[in-house]
Amino acid sequence: MPRSLIIDGYNLAFAWKEVRPLLLSNQQKGRERLLDLLRRYKKATGQEVLVVFDGPKESSQPRLQTVQGIKTTYSAFPKTADDDIRKMIQACADKGRLLVISSDHQVSGFAERRNVETMGSGTFAQKVEQVLAGSTEAEEKPQKADVADWLKFFQRDKNTDD
Repeated sequence: MPRSLIIDGYNLAFAWKEVRPLLLSNQQKGRERLLDLLRRYKKATGQEVLVVFDGPKESSQPRLQTVQGIKTTYSAFPKTADDDIRKMIQACADKGRLLVISSDHQVSGFAERRNVETMGSGTFAQKVEQVLAGSTEAEEKPQKADVADWLKFFQRDKNTDD
């Protein structure tokens, strides 16, 4: 059975070298990039992914939504993402399936005291990059039939130019 990941969204985004600069220049684009990477990771691993972001003081954004196939939630001010993550851990009946992604010591300590596995955000970002590097290579290799079709096509063009 695939694991369920609960991810401290901004904690991971700021720890991820590829996402951090984008997040700092445009928060929406940074979140979108993070969610795109996580969507690809989910596709490659089959793991369930829930990303928890700190919500703004005033927001018209729905608290729980699915973005790019990834479940996302925003904490309701004055609560924080950390508060919501602790609440989710507490409510989970099958804590053995959970993996909490956060470099926040209070969040990871809370999870570990409840026998929930944790992983630091930087470590997880590296893991995702490794998984995506492996899956990207497999996806980008053309099929033999496609190669044959392209060779025929370009050979035909070469012959018609003479």
